[in-house]
Amino acid sequence: MHLRLLAVPLLLTGCGHSSEESPRPVDVVLITLDTTRADVLAAGPERAALAPHLDRLFSEGVEYTEARSVSPLTLPAHASMMTGLYPPRTGVRGNGPMMLGAEAVTLAERARGAGYRTAAFVAALALDRVYGLEQGFEVYDQPRQRAGRAVGAISERPATEVVSAARAFLASHDDRGPLFLWVHFFDPHAPYEPPPGALDRAGGDLYRGEVAAMDQALGSLLEELGRAGLLERALVAVVGDHGEALGEHGEPTHGQLCYDGTLRVPFMLRYPDGHRAGQQSAELVSVVDVQATLLECMGLAPPDDADGVSLYRRSAPATRGLYFESFEGWRLHGWSPLVGWIDRNGKYIHSSRPELILAGTAEGEGGTVAADRADTAPYLQGIRSVLDGERLAPPGRTGLDEAHRRELAALGYTASEHAAGDFPDPLEVAELQSPAERIGDTVLLEAATVQLGVGKLSQAAATLEELVERNPDSPTMLEVLARCRLGERNFEAALELLQRRLALPPESIATHRDLATCLRELGRPQEADAHVRRSLELLIEWSERRGELEQAARYRRILEQAPQPPKDS
Repeated sequence: MHLRLLAVPLLLTGCGHSSEESPRPVDVVLITLDTTRADVLAAGPERAALAPHLDRLFSEGVEYTEARSVSPLTLPAHASMMTGLYPPRTGVRGNGPMMLGAEAVTLAERARGAGYRTAAFVAALALDRVYGLEQGFEVYDQPRQRAGRAVGAISERPATEVVSAARAFLASHDDRGPLFLWVHFFDPHAPYEPPPGALDRAGGDLYRGEVAAMDQALGSLLEELGRAGLLERALVAVVGDHGEALGEHGEPTHGQLCYDGTLRVPFMLRYPDGHRAGQQSAELVSVVDVQATLLECMGLAPPDDADGVSLYRRSAPATRGLYFESFEGWRLHGWSPLVGWIDRNGKYIHSSRPELILAGTAEGEGGTVAADRADTAPYLQGIRSVLDGERLAPPGRTGLDEAHRRELAALGYTASEHAAGDFPDPLEVAELQSPAERIGDTVLLEAATVQLGVGKLSQAAATLEELVERNPDSPTMLEVLARCRLGERNFEAALELLQRRLALPPESIATHRDLATCLRELGRPQEADAHVRRSLELLIEWSERRGELEQAARYRRILEQAPQPPKDS
């Protein structure tokens, strides 16, 4: 305890305060880089040319070269940053429509309770306030939903717009107290559409061009931070939430596999007094360490039950292990969940096709050791310790409106409504297909979904029929093929697919909606009305769980006016 309390005066002295002055709490700036591979920002001439502002910032701090995310998905990773808890404990196991419950105590809530101004500027709907990360922020600035989006597009805004909003806030900030500022960039997320100048700096590589564009905007933010005096007195943390596979192991983007292309992330701490400036550290650190680290910088004690550790002016435990997971293949397609553990000896990925990847070897084919060896026991023990940890009370489902659902579908992350309590114990699910073995089907599904969106129904249907045959328990593939049949006005075929989907968990509003359409078109109005009523009941239930009582009341009024089922039914 004494060491932690001494750390703040030391930092303040390094910022130019005398010991006789009343100490000012340390300002904190957190910059999160969505979908940014660690190797793209590896130190060297290429980084300096591609991202000169990040290169300079990293050179002024300590750079952690072996940092990992807890999940290859945006919302779970940021929820762990803000709470210091792994996904099984936050209950946020996917991007949406899951949410962080009010029971969670976030970094922003702790900071605000200690007298900090708190402001967040996020770039994409994946971090919409409805998912609970707004807790503790006085300002939570996010993009508006965009009408007329192209197929596969979501509501996001480029780094230039995020920085513009943050600069406007900083220009009006009265500086009467300490500030916790969070700025989130989303540019490297697919589809990759960098501006021409950034694309030129990236040598024509679209993904790297997005990183270059993000860096250019970051330079403007750093300029404003310098003008406001924050660079002189603030701790600046730069952390990636996850990477991008770019075709490695057959995965086009991210979310369903847990190799280092998507789990290894940039991570840097820049101290205002130059502590460890220019150093690179191979310590094992995780995004779950963000909360404890920044709390200690603020002079606040990290929670005793946190999964993360504080890196503030100290080293991570040399013997630690790190947890990670992805349930995305399970959520979308009924495939095996992925959970894993990494330590200094290697990395273990548990699924129906377990993989043990020893330190210093390549991931995947050639680097995987038979997973029935006795030395998998420590990894399984680490995973089990996290799965059995005390969890936050599940908040239930979000009760999202239809606009949010459409945008989540565009993200490609989810088509279902799983609540936190729905997830299986991943160490006890052995019979399901491995995502690593079926990842090629996600590429075909994405292509078919695009074809469906532009009206190429016959081409989409041919692909989707093959996918459903190989993956008969995939809720997503059944739903997409059913939408295709609806577009063809083949209501009998759509009905059969939707009935199969209805038999699979979780219960989906979209399924009931589409069933109502089919049955009405087939001259079965009473059956259609039953599905309309069930859709409304689910909307009421989920809105109430989210605390959106006015919305729940609106749905209830609609339900009261809906046709009643026959008395003998």
